[in-house]
Amino acid sequence: MDKTSSLSVYYGGITNFGFYKTYTGSTIQSLLPLTFAPGITQYIISGGRTSFTFQFSG
Repeated sequence: MDKTSSLSVYYGGITNFGFYKTYTGSTIQSLLPLTFAPGITQYIISGGRTSFTFQFSG
């Protein structure tokens, strides 16, 4: 993730959602891997260039 990017994470659906946290490109590398609770999760990426790989467990 580019240092100028930011990743915001939300839980819930389209009409009923809650903000969880924003990660900046300059700090996210030291926090990997990120783990999130079950449920619908939305990821919003702002600015810069970003590439992600997801691993789902069931």
